[in-house]
Amino acid sequence: MNKRELKRRHLLYYLDIIDKETGKTIGKLGDITEKGLLILSEANQEVNKILDIKIKLPDNDLFDGEYISLQILTLWSEPDKNPDIIGTGCKIISISDDELFKIKKLITYLGFDD
Repeated sequence: MNKRELKRRHLLYYLDIIDKETGKTIGKLGDITEKGLLILSEANQEVNKILDIKIKLPDNDLFDGEYISLQILTLWSEPDKNPDIIGTGCKIISISDDELFKIKKLITYLGFDD
């Protein structure tokens, strides 16, 4: 695997990741940077697939139940430390400035380092 440019940031919440095409939840957000994210799911995700997703933000004063909408490319998929969970690493390939601002805000207020 390649060395990451940005340190992964885990969050205080496991936020839902929704496939915009189907409206179905495909997993939870494991970690995030401004360039990529980790999907945690019980199902294996197809690799090298472009997905239009939205991340459901917490219902609180900071985010008020908003979403982050973006397009990702799945890069790899493998069992997590918990064998019932599959981790899928993704690269963000299309995102607006407004959505990028939401990611930065999410990391600032809900992120922590391991």
